[in-house]
Amino acid sequence: MSASLRAGMLAVAADRGADDDELLAARNGLRPAADLDRSAEPWLLVLDTRA
Repeated sequence: MSASLRAGMLAVAADRGADDDELLAARNGLRPAADLDRSAEPWLLVLDTRA
């Protein structure tokens, strides 16, 4: 996973309610950033790979 994608996923996780310990674990590779969602509302992540 590219660094910018990982950073973006961590930013989304923080915005969606992940706590500091979870974010730190994800930054250190101890858990996937994609598993940090705490949203009460559904949402969709779209990746545009045309760049």
